[in-house]
Amino acid sequence: DINPRLSLSIVKQGGSKMICNKLLNVEYFETVEVAIKVLEKMSYENYQSLLEAKCFIYILQFVDFFDLNLRKTVLKCCLNLTKYLFDFSQINSYIKEGIPYLITLVKLEGGGDLEKSICDLAIQSINNILNCAKNFICFITGFMKHI
Repeated sequence: DINPRLSLSIVKQGGSKMICNKLLNVEYFETVEVAIKVLEKMSYENYQSLLEAKCFIYILQFVDFFDLNLRKTVLKCCLNLTKYLFDFSQINSYIKEGIPYLITLVKLEGGGDLEKSICDLAIQSINNILNCAKNFICFITGFMKHI
């Protein structure tokens, strides 16, 4: 928030992978929480570097242990990472392993507004993934017609 260009500097220095690796250090939950918040901020402009760092999978791995507000932050990041999927290979390489976690969040119980917004974000992310897959299938179908 202090310096909007800082996330680009972090990406240029290879920091995306380093921050994602902090998520695997669950010894200090506060570190994980800060890392998730940083990744969510970075996801608005640096989604490709975060995809390549396997951020999508890392942030969803432990989502069951987070409180509802942190889950919402995780899903905002996921939504940003799936908005710009343009190739099926991205799904296969960076997204596929995280899909079961998203499906679990769609089934989140509770009638509160926060639970509903978490469910909505998970559904939107799944929808983005499916749209990318659909576009790939349409491309292949069109290509096969010309053979």
